[in-house]
Amino acid sequence: MSEFHLSFKNKKVRIWFYLMIPAILLSILLIIYFPNNLPRIYNIIPSLPVFIAYAVYYLWSFLINKKNKR
Repeated sequence: MSEFHLSFKNKKVRIWFYLMIPAILLSILLIIYFPNNLPRIYNIIPSLPVFIAYAVYYLWSFLINKKNKR
């Protein structure tokens, strides 16, 4: 197993922060400003930006790893 360095020189760390920080901030804003009187199913909406950012990051990471193995 190769080492993992947690620094901004590592491209994966940079991309993770570039995706997750705005997604987390957007989720916080949605939690603050989303009306509370909606049905319970709508409570998932503020968590969608973080979920989408994770999905994009892991898809990107998978594709980069697949490309580097060639």
